[in-house]
Amino acid sequence: MAQQQAPTLKPNAREANPHSADQSAAARQPAGRFLYAGGTRPLAGYTIKRSVGQGGFGEIYFAASDAGKEVALKLIRRNLDVELRGIRQCLNLKHPNLLDIHDIRRDDRGDTWVVMEYVADRGLEDVLADHPNGLPPAEALAWIHGAAAGVAYLHQRGIVHRDLKPGNIFRDEGIVKIGDYGLSKFISCSRRSGQTESIGTVHYMAPEVANGRYGKEIDVYALGVILYELLTGRIPFEGESVGEVLMKHLTAKPDVSMLPRPFRDVVAKALEKDPELRFRSAAEMAAALPPLSYTNNSTNSRGLTAPGKVNVEPPVGLPPSPAVRRRHGRLGWHEKPVPAALVKSTRQRFTELAGSLLVGTLTAAVICVVAVLIEGYFISSVAPKAEQFAWLLLVGTAGICAVLVPAKFWEGFRGEPVLRRFLMMVLGMCVGAIAFGLSEALMAGLPPAAGYPDPPGYKLPPSFYDAVDGRPLLMAHVACFGTLFLVMRWWRQADPLRPTRISPWAVFLSVAVAGLVAHLWQFPQPKLPMIAGTISISVQLAAPWMRPANRPRFRW
Repeated sequence: MAQQQAPTLKPNAREANPHSADQSAAARQPAGRFLYAGGTRPLAGYTIKRSVGQGGFGEIYFAASDAGKEVALKLIRRNLDVELRGIRQCLNLKHPNLLDIHDIRRDDRGDTWVVMEYVADRGLEDVLADHPNGLPPAEALAWIHGAAAGVAYLHQRGIVHRDLKPGNIFRDEGIVKIGDYGLSKFISCSRRSGQTESIGTVHYMAPEVANGRYGKEIDVYALGVILYELLTGRIPFEGESVGEVLMKHLTAKPDVSMLPRPFRDVVAKALEKDPELRFRSAAEMAAALPPLSYTNNSTNSRGLTAPGKVNVEPPVGLPPSPAVRRRHGRLGWHEKPVPAALVKSTRQRFTELAGSLLVGTLTAAVICVVAVLIEGYFISSVAPKAEQFAWLLLVGTAGICAVLVPAKFWEGFRGEPVLRRFLMMVLGMCVGAIAFGLSEALMAGLPPAAGYPDPPGYKLPPSFYDAVDGRPLLMAHVACFGTLFLVMRWWRQADPLRPTRISPWAVFLSVAVAGLVAHLWQFPQPKLPMIAGTISISVQLAAPWMRPANRPRFRW
């Protein structure tokens, strides 16, 4: 937890005396005072160094374990069931933008403690106090992107934080972290209502919470309020009382006119009264935010003003792209973080995928017409047949789907190359099985295997080729396509951060590798290279591509 200024209190008589087992921490604590002073050991294995802060659910201390590990200890004073419910479901979550929760312990008096990661740097609440007119846009983006990354991780696991506010957001060595999971709750489609208590801090509370409704949208609303506060130094709705503030959340429209243009629409959408009109998740909101770097000395094309060149380190937790890499010693290739534009919601990914598949299929149709004509009139000197065109198009389309579908859901996420290659091999084998089935159904009449009946130097198993006419059977198709998809890193050709929209080198490499694979497995030429070229061109033309000029700059 973030360090805050708080007096270290000497134990009074009630604190020095032993406590009865049935006496709660809330009952023992004098109003406005911390229960334990520095140097005390209320929890076995930990020594309190100083008090840090207090909240509605407990008080927090900076402590050290007997081994010297610095931690934050949170003594839960009230609402034990609510607090522990949220903490237990987050106990095993691991994300750079979330404070780690190490353990839940009980002391000899029956009080419950939460052992957490300690953050020594100042929290967002303190930073905002030093900037009454708001933070520079670049710094505000660093905070909101980091917070959104942590919240997006919770949302992906069906968890709503429910108490997002500057007091629960910290920064440790440049990494933004979200803490205080005490109010978080697991949520599913059938549990979006029925909450009996309005939860959260009133200034960041979504309108529907007052009616007992909660979902991911309430965290999006809170992020909108926080972003507004980051940019202006004040919250969008103020009032003399809690009721007045709540009424403004329910009825008043926030004034976003003073916000810079790229933030104005994001904040307005995040603060919609109707949750159905907001961003569906924190990831979708992060994707709508502008890049993290601004380099103009005056107002730039996005309406932002930055005093000179401002380079902001991307927040840890935004997933990296497999296309933008750097060399790092002898450890091999390591991936750079991607811009927030690649952090997309599931709906966005499905929408983009549907469009890419349509464009890929249409592109493949054109390429297949050209390929069949070239093969028929210039290579085999046999007039092209409709069934050959249909086979090539359908197999090419299957290959395009096998590349675009996983690439879309890998987009923006760190991946293990070995596992990706294995999955691509399995998909390639499936494409090979489809190719064989189509050749039988369409009677496409594939030519005999290369070198049939005299194989060049070695002979494959009889299950690979027909003993009568040498045409490739199921095993030959599966082996050829599986090998092709294993060797090629097809997802690189669908990456939005690839250097160019379409790379002639990538097309040539795909065709050349396919030719070598076909020769290895004695597959009839040039069928496999034709399909590989079709897949390569179609995938690159159909997959989204971000122009280099529009990509955020990164600094290591």
